[in-house]
Amino acid sequence: MPISDDPNERLIYCATKGLDVTVGNILKKNIRQLQPEKIDEAINKALKETRSDKLSSEQIDKLWKIIIQLCNLSQNGPHPNPKVVKNALVKHQVYQQQIQERQQQIEEEHQQQLQEQFDDMLGELIKDKMGDSEWNTFFDHIKKSGRKPSQAVIGYALHVATLNEQWKIFSSLLSHQEPNWGAASQLLRMAAKSGQFDAVKLLCSLSPENTPAESAIKKAYKDAKRTGHHEIVSYLSCELIHQHNLEKDPLALTQAILQDYVDHSFIGSSFFNSQVKGVKNILSQVKRKATEVHDESSRNQIVLEVVHSLQKVMADNKELLGRVDFIKAHCGKIEESPSLKAEL
Repeated sequence: MPISDDPNERLIYCATKGLDVTVGNILKKNIRQLQPEKIDEAINKALKETRSDKLSSEQIDKLWKIIIQLCNLSQNGPHPNPKVVKNALVKHQVYQQQIQERQQQIEEEHQQQLQEQFDDMLGELIKDKMGDSEWNTFFDHIKKSGRKPSQAVIGYALHVATLNEQWKIFSSLLSHQEPNWGAASQLLRMAAKSGQFDAVKLLCSLSPENTPAESAIKKAYKDAKRTGHHEIVSYLSCELIHQHNLEKDPLALTQAILQDYVDHSFIGSSFFNSQVKGVKNILSQVKRKATEVHDESSRNQIVLEVVHSLQKVMADNKELLGRVDFIKAHCGKIEESPSLKAEL
């Protein structure tokens, strides 16, 4: 069917067919001859065509280009009804959002595919026995890729390292990714049984969603106690206190840890007795200051002073050593100032 010579009919026909160049020529040459109601009709019919499932994305984009062009006609000449324009622009906004969501989905699927390929490659590099050169190859691949391994891959790598007693690379593996809480729970028990204090501290300092389960911490505590690793026993007892005081700030948590030590201490040798008395003295002053000081920096400074005071009284007491290490590791990022106030 031949196109009419009437510019209004030609506009409607070309708009619905997505002929954006021809529509542009009509607007340039015949704008004064166009009728507002015909412009409205062209917009509405083009809108209807954008919902067709038979058109390619390129064809739909051309339809929207025409619709926006017609909506933006100058008010000094023939122009569409404001209600028609508003309706078209709202639908165009929805269309753009759908395009963005679709592009994001495509990108996420692509990245997921790349991640799976990367994890498969790393998994193939992990052997039952891993020497230094094999671990170096593993880390080199991570560095060159610029990607983070999945939790599953890191959990597997940590498990292999643990079985081979290669605790020295624990920190390196955890710097790239954390295992999930299930893997972390298993690893914590293995570290506690083996007396690997540094590994225990690393696993207890994972982000909240990956922290070992409380039940696993209790089992690891029993394992360490049974195997005579007193620093770990002390540290894990602090972690259990922490689990029940997550809402407390560093100073309040420190107070709870010291209170627990005092409550569970018994009088033994005169030297041990003097240590307990020293901790009690520190605790009493912490309680007093905790009620008097309220700003965060000052309370953190008190925690730092507590650590210094405990280091003076603990000597080789492994029970106190574990608690001091826990306070330093978990009670906020406290920087030591060049000159401290008088210690507690």
